[in-house]
Amino acid sequence: EMLSHYFAAQGETIDAAQGLNDLHFHGLVTLVKADDENVRSYQAHDLAQEYAAADVDDTARGHALAACLATITAHNSPSIDNFNALMPLMDQFDGAQAGALAAERWGDVGQVGWDLYTATSSGIIQYRGLWARGITLLGRAVEAADRYGSQRNQAIYLNNLAVCQNSLARHEDALMSYQQAVRLAEELNWLEQQAVALGNMGGVYREQQRYDLARTTYQRSLAIERELGNQNGMAADLGNVANIDKDQGRYEQAVVGYQASVKLNRELGDAGGVATQLGNLGDCYRAMGRHEDALHALSEALAINTRLGNTHLIGYNRYHIAQLN
Repeated sequence: EMLSHYFAAQGETIDAAQGLNDLHFHGLVTLVKADDENVRSYQAHDLAQEYAAADVDDTARGHALAACLATITAHNSPSIDNFNALMPLMDQFDGAQAGALAAERWGDVGQVGWDLYTATSSGIIQYRGLWARGITLLGRAVEAADRYGSQRNQAIYLNNLAVCQNSLARHEDALMSYQQAVRLAEELNWLEQQAVALGNMGGVYREQQRYDLARTTYQRSLAIERELGNQNGMAADLGNVANIDKDQGRYEQAVVGYQASVKLNRELGDAGGVATQLGNLGDCYRAMGRHEDALHALSEALAINTRLGNTHLIGYNRYHIAQLN
């Protein structure tokens, strides 16, 4: 059935072997090579039939996209097993989104980008550091939101796009994306999104060592979060201001900020936030020569990030623990 759909989409007759080879080339089936235990065979991925059918008509394309989104959702809580299940399908998700863009299915384009980037703050792009992939997927999502006239979604996707750009040291691109996101949020009088974009923009300024701009931007975000009573945002911005204090050698002030952020994140049950700020606190203690305190904080951060499968921060924690030995 899968091959018949594929042949129909191509508009020509292809023998089965060639068709399977083509599907293998596009990542839709896995070739099992002959060895002592296996004969040469092809294993079709669970979603392969839907992808093969996607070019037939818009209804079939919709089924394919629904299958993608359901698969992402089913595996999008942070764990190594879940993300290992998604990794072999990333090329297929990319292709499905590109097909949705070509077919002007704007909402599906945005949903694929959003679910793979963050979903419930645990998307595979963030936790596996797939930043180049994120730029492609979220760039399409920004375009789609612009096409269907949703400033709200465009602001969200721009903010996420900027995170990916900044993670690849494309700082000026990231600043432009954040600035556009802030402008859109201001036009919508959307304080929550203004605060998020400002907080992230402060991080770019920090990486550029433009500390005065970073502190001002973080404080703008913190003021909005306090006005809104948003403890999650307050926790993030307290940690961000503490980062500037640490960078400028104001370690005692930094410790106070990190501890306040850890406390808020624990109250909120945000394990990822706790791990991030404990890692920062441990690094600060290390710079102060408080090695025992540093080891305690970094070890707890490492344990949490290992449980969450956050490979990016696992490496960060291990690096700083190694510096204590």
